[in-house]
Amino acid sequence: MDPPGDENPHPPGSGWTWWLPAGTTISSELVDVFYCGSLIDRHVGARVEYAILPYPKTHGFTEIGDPNVRVGWTVTKWQVDFFGLIHSIRYPTESYESWVDRAQFVVDDS
Repeated sequence: MDPPGDENPHPPGSGWTWWLPAGTTISSELVDVFYCGSLIDRHVGARVEYAILPYPKTHGFTEIGDPNVRVGWTVTKWQVDFFGLIHSIRYPTESYESWVDRAQFVVDDS
């Protein structure tokens, strides 16, 4: 359940794409990783206009309301770095960091 008032950084009932203008097209991007011709890993991202972003895996809000505890749409540091590399190949002139900032992901460094 979302906490009441200004504690919730996202409007109720919205997904992680709440910050995008209405009508923005979003699609999944599958990034396959091969080694010696064998598929060893697959990562799911989201293509949003001129960006490829990591797809957030967890969501939650603090029940305590502690301003020092950031919870929300979470991605790992590894995901941010990996999709930053993919983004730079696909869209070399577009700022990846500005897209990640706008999404307001919580980056988990662990």
